[in-house]
Amino acid sequence: MLMKIREKLLFICFLVASSVSAQLKPALHVDGNQLRDEVGNKVVLNGVADSPSPSRNRLHWGLVAMDDSINACIKYFDKVITALTDKEQGSAVDVFRLHLDPVWTNNPDLESDGTYTGESDISRFSANRLKTYLKKLYWPIISDALKHGLYVVVRPPGVCQGNMNVGGEYQEYLIDVWDVITSNDSIMKYPGQISFEIASEPVVVRDENGVVTDKAMSDFFQPVINIIRENGFEGVIWVPGKLWQQDFRSFVQSPVLDYNMGFAVHDYCGWFEVTDDNCDKQFAIERFKHYVPMVYTNPILITEVDWSPEKEGTGHYDSYGNWVLSNYGTSGTASTSKWAQAFKAVVDNFDNVGVIVSSTYSFIDFDEYLTSGRIGPAFPDVPEACGIPLYQWMAEWTSRYYASTERYCPEQVVPENPFDIDSECFSSCLLYDNTCKKGADDIYNVSLLNSGSVGWRYEHGIDISEYDTLKIEFAEPISRTAYLKIYDTSNFWGRHYSVDVNNNRTEANIYLHSMKSDSGEEIRADSICIIALQTNYVQDIKLKGIRLTKTIPVPEAIDGVEKDASDDGAVYDLNGQRVGKPRKGMYIVGGKKRMY
Repeated sequence: MLMKIREKLLFICFLVASSVSAQLKPALHVDGNQLRDEVGNKVVLNGVADSPSPSRNRLHWGLVAMDDSINACIKYFDKVITALTDKEQGSAVDVFRLHLDPVWTNNPDLESDGTYTGESDISRFSANRLKTYLKKLYWPIISDALKHGLYVVVRPPGVCQGNMNVGGEYQEYLIDVWDVITSNDSIMKYPGQISFEIASEPVVVRDENGVVTDKAMSDFFQPVINIIRENGFEGVIWVPGKLWQQDFRSFVQSPVLDYNMGFAVHDYCGWFEVTDDNCDKQFAIERFKHYVPMVYTNPILITEVDWSPEKEGTGHYDSYGNWVLSNYGTSGTASTSKWAQAFKAVVDNFDNVGVIVSSTYSFIDFDEYLTSGRIGPAFPDVPEACGIPLYQWMAEWTSRYYASTERYCPEQVVPENPFDIDSECFSSCLLYDNTCKKGADDIYNVSLLNSGSVGWRYEHGIDISEYDTLKIEFAEPISRTAYLKIYDTSNFWGRHYSVDVNNNRTEANIYLHSMKSDSGEEIRADSICIIALQTNYVQDIKLKGIRLTKTIPVPEAIDGVEKDASDDGAVYDLNGQRVGKPRKGMYIVGGKKRMY
């Protein structure tokens, strides 16, 4: 599936690149916990967000969103995008996040029903207006960004309601919104360069009975993802977490499923328990991993961040109507020397976390640009605000992992023994920070956290189809639930073959040519991307290792298969699992079927 997606994205880009510009960036796709370009380079996106709103754009193109002001608005955003991509003056960004602001999609002739206020009020939303302004306004801005060599993240109109239910009006709203967006032919032509952040700042999500459960988040967003895919969009989808996009833990137990997906985080002072008064860097890293465990399995994009120190004044209300401490005009109130240092430590700790600044005015001094043409950081006289540091950090981050038409990231080297625990392909942190330490007699002491995984990941898959069986061995029996999972895609939440390895056993055999997912799909032994040992509990496992064999009998072709002398007398069930004391039924002994 992944190869087909890459080939289709490449073909689409070849067909349409000339209609936008030679600056069109290479198509991106998700590969494990990374974004990658067409030739396999690791890509981390960093950029700026903005919204065509009179107030947010400081009335530069008009006082009211109406047809007569569309051209002025488009010209304003051309200046924004031109400034953001002026590398000669030091502005370094590679992605632009566009909010399809509800000032255009709300019907001005309707009165609000009063249930919600601000951007979470969807009572005046008009699908026809969204369709109209996608063509007249939003697409011209997106097209301009593409022409300037930027990737684009599209965000739907408004913010989530404070309380949402599975099957409720806001879920229906999101489905309608994305149904309209994915009917726009222009947007659908660029799945490698345009991605979708499917909602903004969910707070509390309840199931259809009004109960807060882990499953509610996946049940809420899965239908939204499904409508996007059903309509043919194959680009990257960014999924938000709850509590204003800072808590993603429920997706571990009840994941949303998709083949080309990352997660969209917001990070302001106070998020993840980190503040100016509590800004230890290692603490911030650990809290981020705790609340965003998907950082181990999927690419992460922080789609909103900014800060400035407290300032005497009147303060302001955010998009939910909450009072925000008075500062220099940012959403977050914090200091560069305190909270922001912890924030940067988090970003620098990972190789798959990108950053989008909340607005143009929080990144560059745009009014100065409009006056003089000079580009510099926002808040130039306030070093404790986000402008100066982010202007410098963006230059650093965009030069680290970027898209290219040539391969610059080294290819992953697969060891002669692909399941060598000491190789670089093995990770104790496929999911969560587990540990794996080599002990006496080449026994590995694996300490797994709840739902933690250790194992091997291969960027482009490995071919082990010449073997019949994969055997995992333990020095001591496993007493609690644990699974060995085998994937033929790089998507940790995708299809896989799962084998229960507990029940006080010291080994388990997996027959490589009869592996199927829960839905019955074949798991191909010629393109194995992930092999993971996972548990549902905190537990310690003494792992001997994994080896491949050709001699253990295969259930589909038992007669005439040579028997390994070391397995003399061993009894296996028809799924290939070794059995200590067989009950009544059919088993395999010495390569032949036997009734007990």
